[in-house]
Amino acid sequence: MKVTPHAGQARTTVERDRFSAELNAVSAARSARVRLTRVQRAAFIRNLALTLQAGVPVAVALDLVEGAAGTPREAKLAGILKDEVTSGAALSAAFARQPGLAGLTAALASAGEASGRLADAMTRLADVLDAREAFRARVVGALAYPAVVLAAAVGVIAFMVVGVVPSFAGSLDALGTALPPSTQAVLAASTWLQENAGAIGTGVLVMLAVVVVLARLPFLRSPRDRLRLAVPGVAGLTRDASLASVCHVLALLTKSGAPLAAALEVARAAAGNAWLERAWEEVASDVTSGVSLTEAMQQRLGKVAPIALGLIRVGEGTGALDVRLAQAADRLETSVAARLKRLATVLEPAIIMVLGAVVGGIVFSLFMPMMAMM
Repeated sequence: MKVTPHAGQARTTVERDRFSAELNAVSAARSARVRLTRVQRAAFIRNLALTLQAGVPVAVALDLVEGAAGTPREAKLAGILKDEVTSGAALSAAFARQPGLAGLTAALASAGEASGRLADAMTRLADVLDAREAFRARVVGALAYPAVVLAAAVGVIAFMVVGVVPSFAGSLDALGTALPPSTQAVLAASTWLQENAGAIGTGVLVMLAVVVVLARLPFLRSPRDRLRLAVPGVAGLTRDASLASVCHVLALLTKSGAPLAAALEVARAAAGNAWLERAWEEVASDVTSGVSLTEAMQQRLGKVAPIALGLIRVGEGTGALDVRLAQAADRLETSVAARLKRLATVLEPAIIMVLGAVVGGIVFSLFMPMMAMM
């Protein structure tokens, strides 16, 4: 059968249009971005690791994760990754295009793909993410009770000044005598709070909003992080918690076969502090130049926990750096959690004592004029 030039041209046009539509669909899928919370990311990686351990292909594993996702965001992310993998992209490359997955997750997936042990790599990552979430929960738990006690103390004092003191004002005025300075101060504070309650509440809300906004501004991150490293007590906790996070990531990457210098480039993002991230960047540069990891850490990081340095030095000497890094991270997290718990143990009675002193002072100031009349 003879094909006319017009028919061939039309067929070529249809095929070109179809190819363009498929290319646009793939490009649209690849341009999609989904940001997960830390908890969602840990759950997503755990589910992916479990399905990969069953021996199924990556695309099938992502399809199963999409169907079993606990949140719409996790399902959407699994669908995007599945489309990219189905179109021929490596899982690590698909991870690299997603916020929150472009660093450690993509690097570890790349190492797992290169070694043919992607399921093991994702399982190790899931274990570390779960451990870090458990550590954060311990930190929050250690500080939660003192925060609740402090909030209750402020509430009790406010109720005393605004709700209880005004009921005594009439009785004190009826005494017809000069009130002690402490009693006058309590009555004046009560009156002022009642008259300005709306303005005070609005001011507190505005201050909280300003603090939240300022905390999210990128250009303020460096001075804020620098302040954390300058405050006594807070600085040590910040350094040890940061070092624990970096050691966890380094342990994962080195165990997966990544060169130490390359692992440091990825792991420095886990420091969680702008100043420490820059210090780890210098550590990576020193290691590339041939300096040992422990020596570079001592030179660039300033104060480093001796237990961490000792374990890492042993790891470098025995060739088991990944094992010692993981041990150092565990020891540091245990130390940080214990110190926070001790701090909370001290804060709780201190807050209660201050509350008792303030409430007792208010009650004494109210009853002192009446006792003087007896």
